[in-house]
Amino acid sequence: MSIYRKLTNSNFGHTAGDVVYSDADGLTLIAGGSLEVEKYNSGANSWNRHSTMDNVIKYKTYSQFTSLVRNEIIYTFGGYVGDSIQCESRPNCIFDEKLNDVFYFDRQSHTWQKYYGR
Repeated sequence: MSIYRKLTNSNFGHTAGDVVYSDADGLTLIAGGSLEVEKYNSGANSWNRHSTMDNVIKYKTYSQFTSLVRNEIIYTFGGYVGDSIQCESRPNCIFDEKLNDVFYFDRQSHTWQKYYGR
């Protein structure tokens, strides 16, 4: 008997993204080959669009970052951005820019924001 259950495929074909869980947002799939963020609906076994990161990232893709949830806030750290959605599957592809930025999801405005520290 497996303790894992296969979930339905996401709508955006994420690659090299990340999955986090928070009580407020549930299971959330972040970017990875796009700028889309999806939330899992366990009742319907489906992924629904949660938000997009296009207001904080000027390229088409955001990948190879780390994410976590702290105090019910989703954060992403670093990563690479580029305009080629197929960048991760091509051996000689170069991402346009390496990021040292931190982004977080603001529930009040329902948008992603750049974190500047406190």
